[in-house]
Amino acid sequence: MKHCITFFSLLIATALLAETIGVRPYEMDWAGRYQDEHPEAVIEDFENADWTGECAGGEITVERSREQQLFGDYVLKATYHNTVEGTQTYLIRPLEPLAAPAEFDAITIWAYGNEQALYDDAHTIGRVTIYLQLRNAEGETADIEMFNVDWYQWSMLHHTMTPEELEKFSRPGTVVAGIVLKPANNTEPRTLYFDSLSLFKEEYKPLTFTRRPKRGIPLFPGQDPGANTGEGTLPFPTREDTILPDSAGNNAQVTINKEDNVFILQYSADDGELKIAYTPQTGTWSDFTASWNGGPSFQPLFDGGAKFLDDGATSAELVSCDVQYGKVKAVWNYTLANGQTHEVTYQFCLKGKTLVLDTLSSN
Repeated sequence: MKHCITFFSLLIATALLAETIGVRPYEMDWAGRYQDEHPEAVIEDFENADWTGECAGGEITVERSREQQLFGDYVLKATYHNTVEGTQTYLIRPLEPLAAPAEFDAITIWAYGNEQALYDDAHTIGRVTIYLQLRNAEGETADIEMFNVDWYQWSMLHHTMTPEELEKFSRPGTVVAGIVLKPANNTEPRTLYFDSLSLFKEEYKPLTFTRRPKRGIPLFPGQDPGANTGEGTLPFPTREDTILPDSAGNNAQVTINKEDNVFILQYSADDGELKIAYTPQTGTWSDFTASWNGGPSFQPLFDGGAKFLDDGATSAELVSCDVQYGKVKAVWNYTLANGQTHEVTYQFCLKGKTLVLDTLSSN
């Protein structure tokens, strides 16, 4: 009886000490992806614990782990937290630098994140950016940015080398000196996992597409049909209004009238009356005002309209504004601070209680 108790106690102790083994993402199993996309280019699979971590103002533990699973049996686990105030930089480095290929133009590494970009609370504390530190034969180093940690689960981080990076590091003698996490501000432990570090030359194979049937409705003026130039027509969308809601009430009527320099779009039905007035003055969508059932007017599209990435518009000149085919068509000419001009057309109408507004630019 004593032997049975001893054996049973040993089983309990063994179970308590058993290693936690995670489950691979089911998508990887379904897709039959049991190795890296570039297995020949993997310079570190993290199956061994030949890595360590360091930080002057924090503590970091680096170990191989089976808590998460991806390729092989083990991944690299890094748990870190600050011990002094301020932001810190953590270096996770191999005991011996990893030799990079003589030539490469792309880097990938799989990482299991610890954050979600949707959170805007204490969860964001400790959010870091992951870098791969390279060192060339002359001793020059660079932290190559891979991605800001804003996700949970596994994700493959991919970096295409810039011409400047290629000149310095895509040559014999370059090594991977480590993985850098910065800037860290968390005093509570955060954990990241890594697997399958690859450096390789990207192969850009020509893309070929079978022509698809034409789209189910006429395209917007100037829109590229893409691959939809084949025989037949797609069975969708089923109407030109696509997903526009059916907002009209019973006995609905829509009219467009011009009063002096104001274009009035009016909806009348059993459920009420909507009045939208367009006064072409500024060239912005602040020119629209609206009211419901004769109530106070407001600007539903305040400060909207065409925006110019190269420079802000300094002036807007009205070219024309009239009613064509049941729509108001306003053409504006914008002059930018650098002297360039852009012609923009706003074309709009009411469908039910919905204002439909198209914007077209000639350049």
